[in-house]
Amino acid sequence: MAQCLSKIPCSKCGSSDGLQPFLSEDGVVTGFCFSCSTFHKDPYGDNKPDLSAVKVKSQADIQAEIDEIRECGYVGLYRNIPAEYWKRYGVRAS
Repeated sequence: MAQCLSKIPCSKCGSSDGLQPFLSEDGVVTGFCFSCSTFHKDPYGDNKPDLSAVKVKSQADIQAEIDEIRECGYVGLYRNIPAEYWKRYGVRAS
């Protein structure tokens, strides 16, 4: 599974934060601009960041975060929306 690294300006459409570079499992960085729907083979160009500082979460890390969220209770009555609607869509709060 690829990991989003940041949001950067797109060189094609000029969007200030539409281009999202992704780091794949094999260490290749590609990007996709969600503003102009364009694939970028080399999104950073000559300004590549230090990829050794990127922490890729393991399945155990992801499961630990999910378990932590599941410990939170469901939202009660909020903004005049009944609790059963929040629970139906899995909205939780700590």
